[in-house]
Amino acid sequence: MTRLLGIDWDQKYLRLVEAKASKSGAIVQQAWLWEESVCPNPAQAEEAGKRLKERLREAGIAPAPVRFVIGRDGVICRDVLYPDVPANEVPAIVGFQTTKELTIPADEAVIDFIPNGFPGPLSEKRALAVVVHAELLAAIRKTCQVAGLKLEAVLPSGVGHAALWSQHAAATGASGTTAVLALGESTGEVGFVHDGKLLFTRSLIRPQKQLTSLIPELRRTLAAFATLYPTAEAKRLAIVGESTPEERAKLAETLGVEVVPVDPLPPSTASQIPPERRGLLAGAVGAVLASKPLSVNFLDPKRTLPPPSRKPLYYAIAAAVGVVFLVGLILYWMELARRNTRIEELQLTKQSLQKQIEALSDADKKLEAINAWASTDLVLLDELYDLIAGFPDLPNIRITKVTWTAISPQQPTAATPTPGTRTPALPAGAAGPRAPASTAPAGPKPVARVVIQATGDAAALERLRSAMSSIPHWKLDLWEKDNPSPGSVQATLKVFPVSPKDYDRILAPPRHRTVGMPPPRRSAEPVSAEPFDPGGDLP
Repeated sequence: MTRLLGIDWDQKYLRLVEAKASKSGAIVQQAWLWEESVCPNPAQAEEAGKRLKERLREAGIAPAPVRFVIGRDGVICRDVLYPDVPANEVPAIVGFQTTKELTIPADEAVIDFIPNGFPGPLSEKRALAVVVHAELLAAIRKTCQVAGLKLEAVLPSGVGHAALWSQHAAATGASGTTAVLALGESTGEVGFVHDGKLLFTRSLIRPQKQLTSLIPELRRTLAAFATLYPTAEAKRLAIVGESTPEERAKLAETLGVEVVPVDPLPPSTASQIPPERRGLLAGAVGAVLASKPLSVNFLDPKRTLPPPSRKPLYYAIAAAVGVVFLVGLILYWMELARRNTRIEELQLTKQSLQKQIEALSDADKKLEAINAWASTDLVLLDELYDLIAGFPDLPNIRITKVTWTAISPQQPTAATPTPGTRTPALPAGAAGPRAPASTAPAGPKPVARVVIQATGDAAALERLRSAMSSIPHWKLDLWEKDNPSPGSVQATLKVFPVSPKDYDRILAPPRHRTVGMPPPRRSAEPVSAEPFDPGGDLP
């Protein structure tokens, strides 16, 4: 808890209250009341400071932050109406409206105000402006400085009265607008409080000691307040100071309001001050009970603020852009690193595959050689069978020699001229005996060369030539008559590759038999020319 000192000092009395404050509120510990011949004013500020220091030393009061109260006679109050403007412009508007009716120069006035929620006659905003002379404020500063005290706040006594009533209302559950009357010896101060805010304040002259002598002044004050605030009717009068039940009953009956007594001091402290003087301490007690922020502080009055700066918005946007850029940059580097890693992995894979390709290059060459060798494969028995099947069944013709020669892929296929009379194979449509057109494929290369030597008469040999040309995968290359002897012929043919299923010729039984040749072994019955199906059923 922190200590606070509340001081209310006028031309006759020095009032001092000590309290301990915490977040939950403040508690009054002690109170003092001294009659003084000096007070904080421009002419006596230093002397008043020395006197205050002496009083503190006599009472054994340690220095603490001070909240100084200025009585109603030292404060100018004005009810101000102003249009609905931005909050940062309200102090300037209120200050301007207040200075128009001041009796002191505007540059010598310290102005603060208390806004409230009650509208004006034309729905304007409303506030209670409070003004103090700058010289008085400087004198208070000087007094506290000489006394060795730290001045925390300077506020009107009416604000203290409002804080005192707010604490009492919180304890009793009272609500609405209340008129708080703080009694002095010959004067009084009445302030109207609504929800802890001071709406209106006025000084009263007390012609007699009896409280009922204030009834005319109170009636006029209530009427003036009702005129200013028709929607905030005061139904309660709180009296701070000495009053009897009979006086309170008289006031309630005459004014038509509820009258309640309020003791500013707690029971533990009340015995230090006589009842008839406790009302003098209302302002000082309320000053230390007021919670922060104070509604009025002349040391730090409300000022016109510059328009809200857009820099925070720009900074926030820049920060957001920076964060987005940073996040994007991080994501970019992460993605770049991931792709670089992927590139390195692919390069390693490429190098591995290249090594495998190099290792398999010899195998490819070997495979190509094997495929080239396999393409020259020839089933000699089937070729002989086709030769026999195509041989013409005529007398006086005989094959004397057959020579088979395999052709390698690199070996040229052109026939080499040999000595003797040679007749090249006639193309289709040429003069002479017409031979069947060869159906050997043009694209594949020949895999073998067959040379046949035969003897016979001219007609039989021409039939032999036609028969050799009728074999689909044979191509007659040379037809050499009288080679190797007169009455004979030597035929050179190219043999092209053929699949086993294409060997489909049928060997028919001959009508003529050569002397000494055994009978054929194959059946004379017709055989289906369909190709052999390895997946079919065997008989």
